[in-house]
Amino acid sequence: MRHYLGQHRLAVSIEMGLLILIEGLVVYGSVLNADILNALIKGERGLFLFKIGLLMVTWIGIAAVNYVGAVYQEQVIQDIDISIRQDLADILAQKDYEA
Repeated sequence: MRHYLGQHRLAVSIEMGLLILIEGLVVYGSVLNADILNALIKGERGLFLFKIGLLMVTWIGIAAVNYVGAVYQEQVIQDIDISIRQDLADILAQKDYEA
């Protein structure tokens, strides 16, 4: 498997980057939740509403990147599967029919 991951290094790296971005946005969303609670406790209505809007934008971003990542992941998996099938077909083509 290492051979195929190395063969598709760029695509796998992009997918890993998308996954890291998603997790970073989720962590940022959690930080925003804490900031929202702090603003609510302090009674800072403007900051509270701003952080709520920022949280909404963050979650829309998470959903968008998650969708793109899922589609791209399926494409990468298909490309790796095609490479594996091609290698198997090449091995079988080199075999003797009578053997």
